[in-house]
Amino acid sequence: MLLKLATLLTAAFLMVGCSTPCLHPIATKESTMTDAGLVGKWVESKDADATYIIAAADNDTYTLESIPNDTKKKRQNYAFTLFHLADNRFIDLTISPKDREDLGEKYGSLIVPLHVFMKVDHNGDSLKVSFVNEDWLKSGLKDGTHKLRHETVEEDTDGFLITASTAELEQFLIRNAGNGKAWDKPMLLERVVGETPAAKPDKK
Repeated sequence: MLLKLATLLTAAFLMVGCSTPCLHPIATKESTMTDAGLVGKWVESKDADATYIIAAADNDTYTLESIPNDTKKKRQNYAFTLFHLADNRFIDLTISPKDREDLGEKYGSLIVPLHVFMKVDHNGDSLKVSFVNEDWLKSGLKDGTHKLRHETVEEDTDGFLITASTAELEQFLIRNAGNGKAWDKPMLLERVVGETPAAKPDKK
C-alpha cells in the first residue's frame, strides 16, 4: 500500500525525474533566508532552452516560472524557499500554491506535495544551481552508505521517495555540501538585465 501511495505522490507532482524527491520539507523557520538579488529573469549561460522568472512571494518564499523556448511545451510553476546550512545555501523546491490547490480540489487527500533540494551560489548577475548526483545518491541508498530513510517507488525504474525527517535531511546536506561526488556540474544562469520584478529586503 505504501509503495502504491508513494508512486501516486511522485507521479502527481512530476518530481520522479528529479534526483531528490522528499516527503518532508528541508527548510525551517530558523534556516530560511531571503536574497533580493534572486528576483528577476534568468537564462542558462550556454544552450538556453528556457527562461526562468523568479519573483518574491509571501512568507519569505519565492515563485519560479519555467518558460520553455519551444512554444509547444508547457510552462511550469513552482514555489521555493531559500535556506542556509553552515556556509552553504540551498533551495527547497515544491509545487506552486495554485497548482497544489487545483490538484487538491481534483484529487483530495491523494495529493501531498513533495520537495526537491539543490545547492545554489548567487553572485551578482550570475547564479549557479547544483543538483544532487543521482547515481551517487541511489548507490548510497542501496548499499546503506547514506543513512536516509526512503521507500522504493518502482523497482523497474529504480525510483525512490526520501522519507527522512527535516532534521535528518539537514544533517545529510551539512555532511555532503562540500563533497564533489555528491553534486552534478552546476547549471550556470545569467540575469536578463533590465527585467527585474519588485523584490523584498533580504532576510538572513
